[in-house]
Amino acid sequence: MPISWGRLSAEAGPDCVRVHYDITFLEVVVFATFGAGFLAVMLCLPASDLGAMRYVFPIVAWAWLVGGNIALALGRFPAFIRKQGRGRHTRSVT
Repeated sequence: MPISWGRLSAEAGPDCVRVHYDITFLEVVVFATFGAGFLAVMLCLPASDLGAMRYVFPIVAWAWLVGGNIALALGRFPAFIRKQGRGRHTRSVT
């Protein structure tokens, strides 16, 4: 999962439990930025004759990697949290 770290909190209500979370995607953004930067350098070498694609392709690759990973995580993470909470008995820790 592309989530670097996160914070979870839960509040018990009268008929449900509310879960709040903050997550960050720092590692995937850094990895994609370095990867797209390396790709841009390689495409700008004199041997490559790609015209404007040498500038467009790294940007599209970065957007695909970062946007795709974030979209997948934001779609799957809430379901993961709901699945972990179903059927579990809670206990209070003092």
